[in-house]
Amino acid sequence: MGSYGRLARRALETEMPIMVKIQEIVRGSKNVLSLAQGVVYWQPPQQALKKAAELVWEPSISRYGADEGIPELREALTRKLNEENKLYKSSVMVTAGANQAFVNLVLTLCDAGDSVVMFAPYYFNAYMSFQMTGVTNILVGPGDPKTLHPDPDWLEKTLSEVKPTPKLVTVVNPGNPSGTYIPQPLLKRLANICQQAGSWFVVDNTYEYFMFDGLKHCCVEGNHIVNIFSFSKAYGMMGWRIGYIAYPTEVKGFGDQLLKVQDNIPICASILSQHLALNSLKLGPEWVTEQVKDLVKCRDIILQALSPLGQDAVKGGEGAIYLWAKLPDEFADDHQVVLWLARRHGIVVIPGSACGSPGNVRISFGGLVEDDCRAAAERLRKGLEELCSAGMVQMGSNTLVGFQDHLKLAREYALEGLYDTSIIFFDGVIAQINKHLSSVDDPLMRAKWMNVKKALSEEIEVVKQLDAERKAFKETPMGRRAASPPIHAKSSFVFQPLDEYPTSSAPPMDDPDVWRPPSRDSSSRRPARAGQVGMRKSPQDGAWARGSTTRPNTTARGAKAGGSGRVNSGVRASTAGKKSSGASGKSSKSDSANGDEDGKSKKGQYEGPDPDLAAMLERDVLETSPGVRWDDVAGLSEAKRLLEEAVVLPLWMPEYFQGIRRPWKGVLMFGPPGTGKTLLAKAVATECGTTFFNVSSATLASKWRGESERMVRCLFDLARAYAPSTIFIDEIDSLCNARGASGEHESSRRVKSELLVQVDGVNNSSSGEDGSRKIVMVLAATNFPWDIDEALRRRLEKRIYIPLPNFESRKELIRINLKTVEVAPDVNIDDVARRTEGYSGDDLTNVCRDASLNGMRRKIAGKTRDEIRNMAKDDISKDPVAMCDFEEALKKVQRSVSAADIERHEKWFSEFGSA
Repeated sequence: MGSYGRLARRALETEMPIMVKIQEIVRGSKNVLSLAQGVVYWQPPQQALKKAAELVWEPSISRYGADEGIPELREALTRKLNEENKLYKSSVMVTAGANQAFVNLVLTLCDAGDSVVMFAPYYFNAYMSFQMTGVTNILVGPGDPKTLHPDPDWLEKTLSEVKPTPKLVTVVNPGNPSGTYIPQPLLKRLANICQQAGSWFVVDNTYEYFMFDGLKHCCVEGNHIVNIFSFSKAYGMMGWRIGYIAYPTEVKGFGDQLLKVQDNIPICASILSQHLALNSLKLGPEWVTEQVKDLVKCRDIILQALSPLGQDAVKGGEGAIYLWAKLPDEFADDHQVVLWLARRHGIVVIPGSACGSPGNVRISFGGLVEDDCRAAAERLRKGLEELCSAGMVQMGSNTLVGFQDHLKLAREYALEGLYDTSIIFFDGVIAQINKHLSSVDDPLMRAKWMNVKKALSEEIEVVKQLDAERKAFKETPMGRRAASPPIHAKSSFVFQPLDEYPTSSAPPMDDPDVWRPPSRDSSSRRPARAGQVGMRKSPQDGAWARGSTTRPNTTARGAKAGGSGRVNSGVRASTAGKKSSGASGKSSKSDSANGDEDGKSKKGQYEGPDPDLAAMLERDVLETSPGVRWDDVAGLSEAKRLLEEAVVLPLWMPEYFQGIRRPWKGVLMFGPPGTGKTLLAKAVATECGTTFFNVSSATLASKWRGESERMVRCLFDLARAYAPSTIFIDEIDSLCNARGASGEHESSRRVKSELLVQVDGVNNSSSGEDGSRKIVMVLAATNFPWDIDEALRRRLEKRIYIPLPNFESRKELIRINLKTVEVAPDVNIDDVARRTEGYSGDDLTNVCRDASLNGMRRKIAGKTRDEIRNMAKDDISKDPVAMCDFEEALKKVQRSVSAADIERHEKWFSEFGSA
């Protein structure tokens, strides 16, 4: 067990990935900037990411797709190959990145023991793919010393002399790692040589858009040519892993053999990634070109940093994101140079020996923005200047390379409390000493090193003990943890002496002139009266913190207390947003007279100056559960996620949502009519577990001067009393349009001002008696976001565009609408969804409703009123909804949203959106 004899020789003989070694160097050095990995600094297009986010909730995203890729992406890629690459006889297979595409091809085209050809400097992952798949004879051809282009004469001679003829020849164009571009005449000559010899010609076009100085990319096509493409670099999708193979359509059986390999490795590329690629592709090559053009500055910055090596030492920069630099002759061990640059100058590059060309380095200029690139270039320049003038100083003997650096890092990490990392470096230092001891023959020197090892071992033991103590603090105690001491004062006691901290055991101060605060000791509660069943026992109730939706709403209205004549009206908070009928009751006088000494919590009662207005708002605004679930809303995954983040998560994780992470004050949903804004709000009322206030402009209107503003203030006071609460204002543009508009009444302006003050203050309100934050979130919806006052727009911090449903959302909406009726087998939901592009959610619901009524219309056609009354219910409802019903409905129901409306909303979103 553990013997290499148990492992495959093919894997053991494959070289270790160079990037793994580079990552080890980075971890072993501090504050390193990397010019090593071939990445770009930009992310996928934001528009495409948003559309992909909407699909996360779709069930189809989590299932397998077609092995060769989703049909709509393959269709788009075929158009792209025709229009951009001039490849007209190629079929497409989507893979999990270009590397996996190459592995698929090698497994499909090559057998164990075959010969293959590549040119130095080669792409190291391609070399590893050949090794891993069993190819044993890898012939590496030379490149032109001046241009690094493949040598066609060498290729022609090799393919004619080597027997059996090499099965496959591969190049990367533009080159990785060389950064050079193979011009079209040379590329065609290489392809013709392969055709004459009967060899496959595989061209990796990953960097097709990365062309500089006026150069244009081109492809070649033929029945012996396979092209590889990728989204990783062009669209910033490195982690999304999408590439594709363009293979010759006319070669019989090629696609079938590729499918065998594909089905046994990934089955299919990530479905979500494929949709992201599809939406990115819709933006066209112009989007990529706009990103790539800024790389010229980074290339020139790095070129300047390489000047110490001499002008003729640097090649590349014509395409891709790489420069290829030759080191001075005395530094043939490029691995040592790379290690030295990382540890002494904090800059990392790729050694040329990993690409079959020792004595060189590869520099990538695509992964850093301009400022970081300048910093990296400065480090590189200083390192190369020192290298060329003084050599690699402070390298020491091979067995002790980096010994001092590793020991220094181990001690620094220990001081910083990063004990795990410190122990790793200490272990490395001990390993270096052991290796060095094996080569030391001098007994005196050996004894000194043994003493050093002993001292370091004792130091490591101390660090391990500290790490064990740290881990002990994280262990879950077996018993129940003691409650934190209660805080009886509003001011913080952080800076008080230890013996002055309030403790639960100290008797409370009893001032006869001050009423005692209400107690929350549940043991002293009286038996619950009618109307109080299910009342929350304490603010720390676990079910409330988890947003339980099973607790009924209860109501308690205050009566006269102690003869004061004051009437307090209030309703107990329901975190579920549900209002049970008959759940209200009047508190007895004796309860008030006792000063609430029995420990009843006052949380959830309105105690402001306008009890009559509060009672009216409770009756008119407090929403009963609409019964709409998240599953009843098709698509709109981003909106659902954001609403959960704004409403639910602050209840579950109140300690996290503090300071800059405070919950959002307001969310505005805007979009064309009928897209589901109000439906989302109803889902919030049902699902999110907060008290829900449904407000319209009519609710806050009054004929009495000043009363509308008081109602606004009373509404927010009531919401805080019922916190956590959500205030939903539908059609907010009618209540708070832009101030200063012509015809605006003074009273309207005052109402807007009060609303702005209250919205801005909902998160700054006082905390509850238990110290918990009273969370109130304003949720608004409008079809006319451009009419909203600018100040309100700022206060509604999240502004979500609710677009028309996409194809998958339309399919889901049709299924939701038809789940209560019987559907005939001939109904093609996909076809209906395709034909209703541009329809809003309401339009689609109307189509389904109209289609479902057609069966009844056919039944009653030509019948009198009496005959219709006497028809059996089963005779009317047993006919299922058929495809012909949808055909008729689609003829009658047209879409209600124009293209101009959509354009106007999208333009507003691009200017003011915040999702």
